[in-house]
Amino acid sequence: MIGDVACGWRLSWSPRGPAFGIWGVIYTWTFASVLFQFLTNMNDDFWYCPPVGANVLMAVAWVACSLWIWFFSLADSKDVKDGLGWAAILLVVAACCALSAVVWERSWWSRESTRILTVGVPYSLFAGWLVLAASLSVGTFIASQRREPDYKCNDEDSLREIREYGNDRWIPLVLALAGAAFAAGLSDPIVCVSITWGLFWVPRGPLTRTALTLAFGGIVCASILAGVITRS
Repeated sequence: MIGDVACGWRLSWSPRGPAFGIWGVIYTWTFASVLFQFLTNMNDDFWYCPPVGANVLMAVAWVACSLWIWFFSLADSKDVKDGLGWAAILLVVAACCALSAVVWERSWWSRESTRILTVGVPYSLFAGWLVLAASLSVGTFIASQRREPDYKCNDEDSLREIREYGNDRWIPLVLALAGAAFAAGLSDPIVCVSITWGLFWVPRGPLTRTALTLAFGGIVCASILAGVITRS
């Protein structure tokens, strides 16, 4: 169902199927993070629990993602435009909440490996992926306003034309620059890891390689800054 909608209004920066395997990592690490936070009741000197506000923001992001599935599925009904519009809004809200939680938490600034691994990493993985996901959802909604679905996602000639001449082919550059700047600003390389992973699975076009290089550069820069912080 979701795949059919994405196929009908395909975008030049839509990642191939394997990219979405990152959800397995996000689900697993988030579940482990929740488990570790419960352990603070047993030993709050060793385990770490983030501020309530940061956790509330992440919870809102997860709820928004759950609602997105229902609204996006409306694309198979007569309410296609409303469904895609609300789905896009929900993912934008989810991305903003998750990024706000990452800024609030700033695990890498704590220099505590337990805090970084049990809270910082799952927060940032989720937030970074939501940035890419939100861009795709908004792009799909805009595409649905401009044309009817054509379901040519397996037509290589059609895909090549979109990648090389489409009006949205510059979006990966914006995502890469934004992710790299955010990651470097917070000295948090994991935010950019999710975006880079998604861009890696985007079919190569003239600007995609540049975007991928910029995103990887953001990871390197943020990693160096994080290393300086944790060792200072």
